[in-house]
Amino acid sequence: MIGKQIENYKVESVIGDGGMGTVCRAIDVDLDRPIALKVMHPQYLAQAEFQERFQQEAKAAARLSHPSIVSIYRFGRTADYLYIVMELVEGVSLGDYIQKMAESQQIVRLNETLFIMAQVADALGYAHRHGVIHRDIKPDNILIKTLEMPERPQDPPLRAVVTDFGLAKLMEGGIQTQTGTFIGTLPYMSPEQVLGKSLDGRSDIYSLGVVLYQLATGQLPFDIKTPTDAVLQHLNSQPPEPHLIRPGLPFAVERIILTALAKNPDYRYQTSQEMAQDLRHAAAQLGDNDIASFGAQSQAISMLTRFEEAKQEDDTAEEKPVSEVQAPPLPISVIAEPEAEERTVEKPEEPITPPRPIAEPVIELAEEHAALQPDEFAQVVVSQRDSEPRTYPLDQERIRIGRSPENELVIPSMGVSHFHALLEQTPQGWHISDLGSTNGVYLDGRKLSPHTPELWQPQAIVRISDNWLQLLPGHGDAQSDSPLANNYTLLADDVPPVPQESVRLRVRLPANKLSLPPGGSIALSVLVHNQGDFADSFAVTVEGLPHAWLPARAPLVRLGAGEQREVTIPIQPPRDQAKPGSHSFVVQVSSQVGPDEQVETPGEVIIMPEHQYQLEMEPVLAMTAQEGAFQIQAHNQGSANLSLQFAVETTGRDCEFVFDPPRLSVPSGQTGYAKLTLRPQAQLAGQVRTFLFTLAARPLENPALIQRVSSSWLYDGTAVSAKKPGGGRKILVWVLGFFLTALITFFALAAGGGIAEATGFGLPVLICPSITLIGGLVVTARLARGKKH
Repeated sequence: MIGKQIENYKVESVIGDGGMGTVCRAIDVDLDRPIALKVMHPQYLAQAEFQERFQQEAKAAARLSHPSIVSIYRFGRTADYLYIVMELVEGVSLGDYIQKMAESQQIVRLNETLFIMAQVADALGYAHRHGVIHRDIKPDNILIKTLEMPERPQDPPLRAVVTDFGLAKLMEGGIQTQTGTFIGTLPYMSPEQVLGKSLDGRSDIYSLGVVLYQLATGQLPFDIKTPTDAVLQHLNSQPPEPHLIRPGLPFAVERIILTALAKNPDYRYQTSQEMAQDLRHAAAQLGDNDIASFGAQSQAISMLTRFEEAKQEDDTAEEKPVSEVQAPPLPISVIAEPEAEERTVEKPEEPITPPRPIAEPVIELAEEHAALQPDEFAQVVVSQRDSEPRTYPLDQERIRIGRSPENELVIPSMGVSHFHALLEQTPQGWHISDLGSTNGVYLDGRKLSPHTPELWQPQAIVRISDNWLQLLPGHGDAQSDSPLANNYTLLADDVPPVPQESVRLRVRLPANKLSLPPGGSIALSVLVHNQGDFADSFAVTVEGLPHAWLPARAPLVRLGAGEQREVTIPIQPPRDQAKPGSHSFVVQVSSQVGPDEQVETPGEVIIMPEHQYQLEMEPVLAMTAQEGAFQIQAHNQGSANLSLQFAVETTGRDCEFVFDPPRLSVPSGQTGYAKLTLRPQAQLAGQVRTFLFTLAARPLENPALIQRVSSSWLYDGTAVSAKKPGGGRKILVWVLGFFLTALITFFALAAGGGIAEATGFGLPVLICPSITLIGGLVVTARLARGKKH
């Protein structure tokens, strides 16, 4: 490649060769600037589907413009080459940096680790918002460059830059790849990625958590050497607690790592921005003692120091600029990824721990084979979520797999085609091929090309839809001497469910009944006790209450063997959503080792009723010659229903007060209406009277909340007639009485709207002929009576 010119780009040197192509340092002859040129391997040039998706992904990545993302300038195609032109980053890959640190048994300073990881999280968050998922976050795809000046005075002059955005996606979905390669970098893949599930940004967050663990502790969280190890450990194993490896590691940093590494995506950070915020907050909280303690324990060294050392080395060696480097693919047959093996601190070999034992074989093939011993033939173990594994003997040279009853091995599952796959026995062993199925056949996470048989090694896992298949060789098979043939069993999609009465996990609520007013808040305390003999992380969730009452993210608590811890969850019902009464809920505590292992305990939140209302009565002054009629309005402004009982406060007994209804029920948020009728007694006939009274309302639910409102009624019991002797006099008296009543009512309302003398709630009293007002003002009105002349 050196010296060749591809269109406007002249290759100066080769930087690295990866699984998809070769990365070169080149010169843009038109602009006279150095660039990074990634030239795809020739095999992709002949694949029309790859070229189409290559163009789509390159366009999507080229739209990304972020200081921590390598810029893509253009992509092109000639008769001989398919290539991408990118920004040339003069820096060091984080993978090379980690390797050098491991060789000297050193790690990065903690504040610098948090700083560059926050920058990477920023870049991921930006890409995710634009619909681009990286799918291959690892140290080799993170470049570190030094800046002439720090971007902010308190920051180190470093910038992390992420490479290869979206290119991993090109290797999915049926694109033909090099035989024997596994797509993705095993130690950094998320659990959902090793299962071949659809991915979102939370998969990148898990991968970033692996990188953060590696930087903070000096080693990878899992010792993964094969694709099978990746499935087992990413799905089933918990990493060693970081503080046990680096005792000086602050708790806040460990919490970030473990949250990012949650097996269930719902328990991780939901966005990369959240993770970036926590990383910066943890960095800001670091004191000199924290940094010194971490450095003393870990021999931490600054990246800037390493950059200076590398620069001195470059002065005496051939200069090798670093840019876009794609790590080579991992052959299935190799034991470990070369880069990962070199950059990981040596650890003693650990035996492979097999997962749960397989149930007794269930033979569902032809009846004539029922008497044969299972180990005379090779066997296939089929496992599916929430079901026991099933075992089938491979007693024919050709066995078709599918949903149709015509197949020799029937898998009656949705997502399985009628004729999905074919097993063929050869002298080398069993081969498997895809019969052109809809959802494909995956061998150790790699999608097989249709109608292309591939050797199925016993340690490899085959996935067909949501079914997992494991090959167990029989006696005499070419593969029967495999070291894993007799002690390896199939890992299902999820670990088997653990009974509800788990003895390993205990959960208790110190107070399982909580009371609070609408708009208030209270802390729910949950005691979680890990009674097992190994460490685990537990997600604590509350089911049954509205989401608006609870925090957005469920807390995650890490407990060592035998450890107990109290977790508090704030409950804050918004005022407008808090319906009074009892609200039942269930606290669920779920293991992260086995998401199906959980314990539930019930609780109750009681929202106290809020009583608030406004009382009105109309008219303020009524004048009638028969009965007085008043309308009562009660506006219920509280959160609970009200039952109001009415009474009148007055000082006489010359008038009857009648309520309709006698007790008024008013639902929350509504207005209730009642009628008050005043009827004078018979002996008042022929008289003119003014009645002042106060209406009192008392809620039965809260008797202390009494409200009062005053009014008056001018009663004329005379037969008013100008022809009768004294008739004009009576009219004058009636009019004078009206104005006097209005004046008295005005002063009474101004003084507080109440009557000074009251005989108690519910006692009808009438004021006549004298009235006592609040505030010490006394007014006496004597009404003239008509006399005969």
